[in-house]
Amino acid sequence: MTKSLSFEYRSYSRPFKTVIKTAKGSWEKREGIIIRLSDKNQYQGFGEIAPVPEFGTETQARALDFCRNLESTINKEVIGAIPAELPCSDFAFNAALERLQKSGKTSTQKSLFANTMLLPGGREALPILVQSLAEGYHTFKWKIGMEDITYEQECFRELAQNAPKTTSFRLDANGALTVDDAVSWLKLLEHQPVDFLEQPLPHSQIDSLFSLSQNFKVPIALDESITHLETLKAFQSRRWKGIFIIKPAIMGSLKKLQNALAEIETSRIILSSVFETAVGVQTGLDFAATMNLECPLGYGTLSCFSPKDGLSLHRNSPQLDLRQVTEKDFECLWQRLSERSQTQGIYSN
Repeated sequence: MTKSLSFEYRSYSRPFKTVIKTAKGSWEKREGIIIRLSDKNQYQGFGEIAPVPEFGTETQARALDFCRNLESTINKEVIGAIPAELPCSDFAFNAALERLQKSGKTSTQKSLFANTMLLPGGREALPILVQSLAEGYHTFKWKIGMEDITYEQECFRELAQNAPKTTSFRLDANGALTVDDAVSWLKLLEHQPVDFLEQPLPHSQIDSLFSLSQNFKVPIALDESITHLETLKAFQSRRWKGIFIIKPAIMGSLKKLQNALAEIETSRIILSSVFETAVGVQTGLDFAATMNLECPLGYGTLSCFSPKDGLSLHRNSPQLDLRQVTEKDFECLWQRLSERSQTQGIYSN
């Protein structure tokens, strides 16, 4: 007989300290849902639904509808039947189930992970760069494709000149460049401290992405082009030799994702945040710990929120530690959501 699990969910809405600007537009607040599964022994597992509709995931409204339509008691079969069009929900429920199954067990994993700091666009990045260098960061992500290319390239030269030789940059265009602009950037970056140029062209220009990857020394990283398992497998089948930016929170079941990534060299995999709370961040770190990744993670987003909202429990640091956050911390976060009257639906036995 399949074990019954108690299911509850609570939504959140948290403003960014400063509006997040990308080539795709502005992001003023982050919305998502925290779910909790409990068994008859009162062990608990938490998961996070953090939709990013621009990447083809379900919307916040669709995820809420899914949660509202579930019973207060569910089982593994219900979780296994979550449809593919709800990848963030699939991620959350499977993560919560796995965490529940590990409740009461002591983890021996103590890995530390190097982290990347997200810089604002334009010259606003310079003071943040200087501050972050003092805090020990060495790898920085910087958004481009939002301003005139001449201005942005001038800004980047300033950033590179103000950084020590041990610093590296990851430039992210969010698919906003033309082919000519991408070529201009790649020529400039050939002699600069960069790890890669991320998604210079939209996904629709796949052939041009392959051409850029084959004709320039600077690696090309795919982000918007890798929004679910099928697109990941499609690029694998075409023997993509560049970098894969993987956002676990939007990819569905982590077991399926891990199987798909097993065929890719770890040096070409970057795990990245979608501005989750501590629940989603911890799930991403736990997943990273199973993969022995070589590259710094893209989870330098904690400074984008006010620490007063209580939903970012990891220290804002160039090193991320699996031991920073415990199940008790998640329970406090859960109660905090209730106190803030953001509950969308609470079921109890």
